[in-house]
Amino acid sequence: MVKCIDGTAKADKKFKAPADGLIKMAASQQEHIISIEIIDDDEYNEDLDFTVELVTEQGIRLEGDDTQARVTIKDEDLPGTICFEKRKITVRKMDKFAYIQLTRKDGAAGDIQCYCKTESVTKEVNNQATEFTDYMPFNDPIKFKHQETEKLIKVLLLNDENMKEKTPIDTEEKNKEEGEGDEDDEEKEAEKKLVF
Repeated sequence: MVKCIDGTAKADKKFKAPADGLIKMAASQQEHIISIEIIDDDEYNEDLDFTVELVTEQGIRLEGDDTQARVTIKDEDLPGTICFEKRKITVRKMDKFAYIQLTRKDGAAGDIQCYCKTESVTKEVNNQATEFTDYMPFNDPIKFKHQETEKLIKVLLLNDENMKEKTPIDTEEKNKEEGEGDEDDEEKEAEKKLVF
């Protein structure tokens, strides 16, 4: 008989154990294929596994190392990575908001989130944009639901007559979801600039 034993993969959630675990083989038969249905879903998980054993009718495993096999279910539903659609954005001093588009690429399975915040560029010129004078700081979590690939965030601009055009500030993105690229890629994605 065949017996399936839960591991990180649970029966009836990730796989369906054979209803009839009895194996019948003819006298001359040397091979037999066991069919176990894998349950697919759209949620991202780590690779999961379960064990299949050959057992007696009493459920006792038969002797031998080759009477047990481990099955690994590889998850191909990727959560994707979050990045800015444009590296620089220009707004006018009469605008009320700076609209910044975030996109999710290379997968969209499951719910993920990141934190997005504004950060003033190191002052190099006199017309530098500053928090609470030219814009209100933004520092909020941005959540993407399952299969959601775009998010629009708004940075409130302060209507100051002395505000100069094309004064740069940085927007910094920090990925919070597991498996979203290596640290070098994250640092590159974080180096986005908003220009107004």
